[in-house]
Amino acid sequence: MYHSLILILFYCLCFAFLSWHRLNWAMVILILALPAYLARSAIDFVPFTLLEAMIWIVFIIWLIKNYKKNEAPQGRNPALREGRGRWPIILLLLISAIAIEISPNTLGALGIWKAYFLEPIMFFLVFINAIRNKKDLQLIIYA
Repeated sequence: MYHSLILILFYCLCFAFLSWHRLNWAMVILILALPAYLARSAIDFVPFTLLEAMIWIVFIIWLIKNYKKNEAPQGRNPALREGRGRWPIILLLLISAIAIEISPNTLGALGIWKAYFLEPIMFFLVFINAIRNKKDLQLIIYA
């Protein structure tokens, strides 16, 4: 068990290094590694998959780099910059959070919320910012 956790942590450190230096290549590797949801581990009582760890790493590094430039991470998408695209995302997160409250199995609902709502939205926000030109888009499509 500990050997697999050490390997996953080493991989995550290498992936974080790549994400810091080449965010577009990190997105390509993240897409190529979609089957990594099968590699499961846990730190204390929090279970996670390798894919979830990669999404969190890319998202946190993207946030740090955007706030380091003193920019709000609004995206290159004009709909998100103008605020029109934010409201459906906020509404989806709000409705799904309300569903957690009324669920009889709160812990299971939190896991589903994290995997099906929060992390895909995090990936989407980084994705629309990581693609800067046609070359980046072609890399993602080829992946």
